[in-house]
Amino acid sequence: MNATESALLDRIWDMPILDTHEHLPLRPALRETPCDVLTEYLSHYFDKDLISAGMPRPLLDQALDPSLDIEERFARIEPWWDLCRLTGYGRALDEAARGLYGEARVDRASIGRMNEAFQRGVQDGGHFRKVLKDKCRISRSVNDGFAHMKGSGWSDDELFAQVLRLDGYLEGWNFLWDLLGEYGTDMRTFEGFLAAVRADLLASPGYGYAGYKLGVAYSRPLYFARVAERDARAAFDAFLPVFLQDRLAPVPRALQDYILRFCLGILQEMGAFVQIHTGFQEGNGNIVANSDPLLLTELLQDFPGVRFDLFHIGYPYVRQTGVLAKLFPNATVDFAWVNIISPLAAENALCEYLDLVPQNKIFAFGGDYLFVDGVYGHQVQARRTVARALARKVEDGALDLEAAERTARRLLHDNAMDKLGIRL
Repeated sequence: MNATESALLDRIWDMPILDTHEHLPLRPALRETPCDVLTEYLSHYFDKDLISAGMPRPLLDQALDPSLDIEERFARIEPWWDLCRLTGYGRALDEAARGLYGEARVDRASIGRMNEAFQRGVQDGGHFRKVLKDKCRISRSVNDGFAHMKGSGWSDDELFAQVLRLDGYLEGWNFLWDLLGEYGTDMRTFEGFLAAVRADLLASPGYGYAGYKLGVAYSRPLYFARVAERDARAAFDAFLPVFLQDRLAPVPRALQDYILRFCLGILQEMGAFVQIHTGFQEGNGNIVANSDPLLLTELLQDFPGVRFDLFHIGYPYVRQTGVLAKLFPNATVDFAWVNIISPLAAENALCEYLDLVPQNKIFAFGGDYLFVDGVYGHQVQARRTVARALARKVEDGALDLEAAERTARRLLHDNAMDKLGIRL
């Protein structure tokens, strides 16, 4: 670490963060119990690295078996853990071990002590607030809790601003059919179905939703064709009897395309923001080309009043995402997840984006974790990414330290608050 980077990191370390993306429980009390630190750390991301390294899945099952001693469980997977320790996922867990539990890293010697401290935090309560507020200095997290809730009081609003998944309107009709039936329209007609979708979207801010999320790139390409109403109606009429016989039947692609565009038309009237998963998909095995952000070009053109937040900077389609943000006023680039996919890729991308994209359109951090300790490790890496990238700009003569500090505050907090309209 050179002197410029060190000076910047000192200034960045205590800055507040507006966290653009998490998958944490809607309320800390909803966290699954009983649990232990190893089960938590293997619940998201790092377990996929272990499988990628060649670890047999039965060993992962053994590592998650609560009837076995935690140190014995760790010993069974330790060879693969060490193979993956240098990945972004592995480094985030070691950062959590250091910052939250005072251990040098996660290993066989530390896992028992970490778990004792972890269990005390669970039993005492307040672990979420301690990590998110005290340790991470996160003012608020935009959270995708995979829920579709009505009413009020279901989310911890001090910690989270929730987003509503649009995926269900396109793909999840089994659940959606019952939910939308409450709006009193005839769901067996094309008009009735769309009327219920419209009513639900218009009501969603009153349920507590601050924005919307589209995650369908895990299951289909991100290209949404301009489908004529008559063709969508025909697709609905043909699909309805199939769906009523089999409520898990896949919704035809043309109908999905029309419904999303119908939703975006409503969200444009509302001036809403929509976060879209682009690029790399979590897990072992998928079709990355489905999530190429360039497939979204027509949506960016057709819905200029929707604020599209392009997640994960489209990694590995990093430059394509940056070009979209440069060309379209309604597109922003979001580093959610990227700092734990590859810290070096995140640093290089941020340097390039600062050359390419207006800096008010860059969001530097979204933890994108299912468990809260991971958020801590991720924000450590994100702060370093920002410090390293801006230090390069200072050394190039593009910025001085004071301007770099102001830019860091925009990237980590102010841009997301302004562009997404998140109230603190």
